[in-house]
Amino acid sequence: MSFLYFIRRYLSAGCFLAIISFTGCSLFYENADQEIVTINLPDWPPQTNNEATFLPSSYPPISRWKITLAKNDEITTFYAVPETQIEISIQKHCPFSLQAAPVTLLENENECLYFHPAGYIYPVSSQNIAVWEQGYAAFIMECLYKNCSLNGLSESEAARYVSTFNWEKLNSIIQEKLDSTSLEDKKFYNPWLCDTAIIIKNLSNETFRTSLLSPSGCYQLSAQKIFETTGFSVLSQFIPENQIITKTGQITIKKDFPMLFSDAKNFGIFITYLSAKNIHMEYIYMPIYKESYE
Repeated sequence: MSFLYFIRRYLSAGCFLAIISFTGCSLFYENADQEIVTINLPDWPPQTNNEATFLPSSYPPISRWKITLAKNDEITTFYAVPETQIEISIQKHCPFSLQAAPVTLLENENECLYFHPAGYIYPVSSQNIAVWEQGYAAFIMECLYKNCSLNGLSESEAARYVSTFNWEKLNSIIQEKLDSTSLEDKKFYNPWLCDTAIIIKNLSNETFRTSLLSPSGCYQLSAQKIFETTGFSVLSQFIPENQIITKTGQITIKKDFPMLFSDAKNFGIFITYLSAKNIHMEYIYMPIYKESYE
């Protein structure tokens, strides 16, 4: 069954069987009033409390924020300077997501896009601030809007479709998983290690299962071992994980999946975990972010 046929069936029948367990409450109406939503960007640098020699003592300085705004009519990218607010004009209950990714400075003053973005989802985010824990959910909404555009849905059809999904429940599940694994004896939960392609396909064609939000094949790797092997003090791309690494000394890594680790200052390493006795490391210069300010 194609994505487009599935959405058309939803629009004509008035129900969305594929995501029954995740049906939302606030649906989009074409004639709704406009409103202005003000969103604060996260503080930079993030809070840190690290005294371990195998981890960086601080985050790199920020140059600007890369903002990705996903709405029913378009997906746009623009930039904001630190300590600014973003104002979005939107129809009430028309869902949109904002991702705020920090563009940081390498030691050679070139820009680098290393860390996963913070996120904000309208109309369910409880506070008007983009937070790191909601970055992945905001990215999922962007993917859904891209699918709508690729399949020729109108702006109102796209808004109705995306508004049926229970974004508040998605955020709460991710937060619960983060809270339950923020302990020294548990493997830390990183939503960015989920299989996004399968999640989007499932949302489009099948019944959504919360188990898809639990990444498979994940293991822990010692940050101390990385430091002893490479001399690198690394930071996770997922900001909330860095506070946990300071307590546990462990980084969550996905099997057979090359993952980039760096202090975002000069160099990085791609680590591929094949088994506990077979870990491949490849050294690189950190990629320079070359997109213009315009």
